[in-house]
Amino acid sequence: MKSTLLAIALCFALRGLCSASDFNGRTGDPVSLVAPFFINNSEFKSAITVSNRTGTIVDTNLLFKSLEAEEVGHASLELRPYSSVVVDLDSIAMRMHRFGDLGSVYLTTNGAGADNRVAHVTITSTARGTDLHIEEKFQPVRTKPRVVQVASAAFFSTPVLAIHSSTRFSQTVIIDCITSQRKSYESEMTLPPGMTFLVNACINHRAESRSYLDILRGKGRENTKEPMSVRVKVVEDSGSIAVWGLASAGPTAPLIARGIDFGESEVGLEFSK
Repeated sequence: MKSTLLAIALCFALRGLCSASDFNGRTGDPVSLVAPFFINNSEFKSAITVSNRTGTIVDTNLLFKSLEAEEVGHASLELRPYSSVVVDLDSIAMRMHRFGDLGSVYLTTNGAGADNRVAHVTITSTARGTDLHIEEKFQPVRTKPRVVQVASAAFFSTPVLAIHSSTRFSQTVIIDCITSQRKSYESEMTLPPGMTFLVNACINHRAESRSYLDILRGKGRENTKEPMSVRVKVVEDSGSIAVWGLASAGPTAPLIARGIDFGESEVGLEFSK
């Protein structure tokens, strides 16, 4: 059985951002790594850790973009040999923009050792008694369409995927969820250049929808999703996308938010659970 669903991109997650806006970012500039999602407000905090694994000094730049591809902040770092630097997003002067607590971040590196650094975003909660700690790995930016990314875990709710375009062209993106019984739920959307959509994947009806805040706050009913895999792919040969996700782990409340890292394969971008 196969049914086709419209991807619920930012309509549920952000109540409105479902159309393209003017794009004036420098997406074509040389860029090494990207993290599709960060959140930084009074309730949730993000920090970026960048590590230099070489014996030389490495100059690194962080470029922050809104979900609508506007450049909203930047930071320059000097990484000493075999060292790590942590950047608290509260320390970054961000330009005001719509959905100002959300965005994506690019990392570029100059000088020797550019291929020997790792970085991740850490998301935590300011609420007392909350043990939220999620790490999102930065991903290489590709000049060609990425082929599959894979992660696995047990007991997931409906996931929210952050799908980020790193090209100058609009892209048709297909999300295909396949259950263990070989049922398939396919969603399709147009991703404008440079933008990031937050998408509910693998839902049969509106009642199954979850926002990123629902997941981070541990809200929702018991998880009833059967095991399934999710593939995300670009239809045209129009460049790369980066994908990361959030879902609730645990079969019963209280639910625990966890990240979904995607890894490459040969067929599209895939998350299996």
